[in-house]
Amino acid sequence: RVRTEDSPLTGTMVKGDARTLVVDKDELAAFNDPRWIGVPHDQAEITKALREPPLIYTLVGLDEIPWERLEHAYGSAQDVPYYLEHLASVDEEIRRKALWSLRVSIFHQETLYSATAAAMPFLLKLASMPSIPNRIEIMQFVANIVRECGFDRLKNNGLIEQQQPLKGESEFQSDPAVEIYFILQKKIELLTKLRFDGDPYIEDGSILILNEIEVK
Repeated sequence: RVRTEDSPLTGTMVKGDARTLVVDKDELAAFNDPRWIGVPHDQAEITKALREPPLIYTLVGLDEIPWERLEHAYGSAQDVPYYLEHLASVDEEIRRKALWSLRVSIFHQETLYSATAAAMPFLLKLASMPSIPNRIEIMQFVANIVRECGFDRLKNNGLIEQQQPLKGESEFQSDPAVEIYFILQKKIELLTKLRFDGDPYIEDGSILILNEIEVK
């Protein structure tokens, strides 16, 4: 059927079971053709095909963030929790695609967004867990973000002193770099622990971050 009205420019992320979107073939007009009548299909196979690989770890607190009110390079950040969750997938390809999607959305061309700050605590949590296979890549991603924050510039301009850390986990500063600074200050204990993680890449990343926020 030809649509006469304009189609929406963006989609909407909807939580739920994808199997509810599957229409039984008996309900489709195409299968009223006599050639298809009586041809069996395996419902269990459909269910298996639609089931995503399990997660190694489930992030707590993702639902507490108003992602739909935050932004990244392509508009609403409502898709960010989906990609953060999939960083902990047992499937290597899913993890790879999730990290790539975050790089091009919340850190597109080294730009910081409100979603960048909101994602920071979850990225640090995953980087700190030895069970996450791609934790090194996640830590390097975090370190690259921190490098671009320019905390020295913010301090020299008095921008950090002018702001106070927000109490609510779902609130974020107008300047993402300032909010990231406050988030990292809250994570000093974790970052200090990672200095002795045993993995040199994790240790180097934590040292870089601690140096950026001037914690020796």
